[in-house]
Amino acid sequence: MNFSAYQWAAVVILDILLRSIFVVVTSFHIVLIPLALFVSLIHLALLSFTSFLAIPFERPPRMTPAVTLLVANILFCMTFILFWVWLIKGGGLQTACAGLVPTCSWIDGKITWYGVQEVAGLTLIQVVINIAPVLAVCGVGSICRKRAVSEPT
Repeated sequence: MNFSAYQWAAVVILDILLRSIFVVVTSFHIVLIPLALFVSLIHLALLSFTSFLAIPFERPPRMTPAVTLLVANILFCMTFILFWVWLIKGGGLQTACAGLVPTCSWIDGKITWYGVQEVAGLTLIQVVINIAPVLAVCGVGSICRKRAVSEPT
């Protein structure tokens, strides 16, 4: 993706802001904001890495950003899920249950079907948060370019 320094800065700020807001709204704990920053760091590192790798392959210019975003998010999903499972497995015999009639996502360190759904749902939300800043920056950049072309100088 051929972003300028300002566009990359906007992607970074929007990514961190959206993910932090999501964590605070869903958990009601501002203490978890560093976790959101860590997840944003992983996403941004993967996105910049795949963008860098895509530079030599910029044959169809309109496809390169989409492919870059797709590859970065596939790598992100793998990393996010493996890290989550590693944290649960590394914690010993953890059990995570919630609700009046307890539905458990983890029992003694083993994932249940409910846990698989929970991991998949949260991963999907994280991917949406990953894509939103990039689309916003691309959209604003496209609008600004159209205005610059249409306005006489």
